[in-house]
Amino acid sequence: MDNKDARMKWWRDAKFGMFIHWGLYSIPAGFWRGEEVPGHGEWIMRNGKIPIPEYTRLAEEFNPVNFDPEGWVMLAKQAGMKYLAITAKHHDGFCLFKTACHKYNVVDATPFGRDVIGELAAACAKHGLKFCLYYSQSQDWYAEGGAGHWEEDGYHNWGDPQVSPEAFAVYLKKIVEPQLRELLTNYGPISIIWFDTPVVINAEQSQSLADLVHELQPDCLISGRVGNGKGDYNSLGDNQIPKCVLTGDWETPATLNDTWGFKVNDNNWKEADSLIFLLSKLMGKGANYLLNIGPDGKGDVPEASVKVLQEIGAWMEKYGEAVYESKSSPFMVDPAWGSITTRGNKLYLFVSEWAQKLPMMGLRNKVLGAYYLDKPEKKIEFVQENDGARGYNMLELSLPEKSDEKYVPVLVLELDGEADVDNFPMQQPGGKVEFFAIEGTLHKSAKNEKIKTNSAGYFEDWTDTESWAEWDFRLFEPGEYKVWLVTRGPNLELDLTEAKAGQEIEIGFGSQKMSATLKLDRRRTNVEARHCGEYESEIGTVKLTEPGDIHVVLRAIKIPEKAWGGLGLISIVLEPVE
Repeated sequence: MDNKDARMKWWRDAKFGMFIHWGLYSIPAGFWRGEEVPGHGEWIMRNGKIPIPEYTRLAEEFNPVNFDPEGWVMLAKQAGMKYLAITAKHHDGFCLFKTACHKYNVVDATPFGRDVIGELAAACAKHGLKFCLYYSQSQDWYAEGGAGHWEEDGYHNWGDPQVSPEAFAVYLKKIVEPQLRELLTNYGPISIIWFDTPVVINAEQSQSLADLVHELQPDCLISGRVGNGKGDYNSLGDNQIPKCVLTGDWETPATLNDTWGFKVNDNNWKEADSLIFLLSKLMGKGANYLLNIGPDGKGDVPEASVKVLQEIGAWMEKYGEAVYESKSSPFMVDPAWGSITTRGNKLYLFVSEWAQKLPMMGLRNKVLGAYYLDKPEKKIEFVQENDGARGYNMLELSLPEKSDEKYVPVLVLELDGEADVDNFPMQQPGGKVEFFAIEGTLHKSAKNEKIKTNSAGYFEDWTDTESWAEWDFRLFEPGEYKVWLVTRGPNLELDLTEAKAGQEIEIGFGSQKMSATLKLDRRRTNVEARHCGEYESEIGTVKLTEPGDIHVVLRAIKIPEKAWGGLGLISIVLEPVE
């Protein structure tokens, strides 16, 4: 085991952590001068274009008398979380620790006068929780030379800040490096420095910060958002649920509602069943789940957050064996009914779509036994059919009409060895076929070097008409099928008509070809697509007359420049025509 593997082991086993976004932005809670400011609560300074002298006066009001570090840590432990990360410094530049760099910190600038980071570090150490610190290394809307100052950027997007390289380099030396030294020398063991939004930082600067962290605390991990591939593990997009099993170490930071910092009008809370579903999906894909709370200006955690985390914790007490220290699914993509994790010769089935006859296609192993994880004595009947000539390996479990589990039940399969599966895309019982971007071969043109199948499993930056993609899938039941394309939609604030207008594609099934303009006929409403839209466009119908392997080719005929992200294909779906 090399040094990185040794450092990563606790994180790979932990799976589930608490994120805390807390700072001055928790006081206005989404409102400024009586007007609601759009966007996330912690972005109110930039989104509301609040001048520094006005925003910094919030420090005079910051007196969170209900701050309870041990209460926060115990809530994380109740939820089954193994690590905790808090915003030591977010983009507004305010520090929840005492720093010698400036007085704009919780000890020197507020009536509260207590070192939040120090108290939380002590509470985590007392109760055995790994303590981690979020630190915004590039964006700093307060300090001179920090990226993202709205006064400097004008109408530029925050992802394209206008700070000069020279000023930013000085900022790193005067603010970032000294503050990292303070955080990594004054508060005991730090398990992760969770950097964010690298924007202007270059590869040399990212490496320098990574080296500094490892110099001061060799066992401390570095998040992928330090930038330029210099982190110890990778970060998916906010609230992003990948479509395929991931290669390497990944984490998804996610919210309980729609914002990160406290916003009084955001009551769009996810329910426990949705959060447990998302957790199971991420475990099956091989990604950690870093789930956020946003305490209010007094230090209280919203009651809705407390309630849902306690519900998750009760579920984790029963099913933690399927989560902690588990490995990702042996299948590239999930079955329609849920997701899968593994441990040795065991498969753990998270069944989010209950059915009396639960199928699993592609398992070659002999199943030795099946039972309920929370009731091992309760056995499950099953049948297996293995036909190597047809490539047809199906397991079918016989279940009761209804599950007695309120949330996601977990079943266990014991196999005759480690899982051996067929990952070839194939028709499922019931007739549906869905094959994903990640399961195909993408042929990029010389004109578009950016196009790729990204880590989350969909096509990215397909903006040309010379690239193309191909798949093979296995059909068992000939017939007529309705064809749908599933594409990734834009951020929900963008107009969909403009974002996807006019894209035309051609798709061929063997010698049969059809073309269509994407119309976004229906939006997927599942919780996976809540923050990043997924849209289905009906293409037409195809008649497949012979069973066997079917070859599919997809080409783009027209992709207008205003089409957001190009052809962001997630999957192609065939539904039997009744």
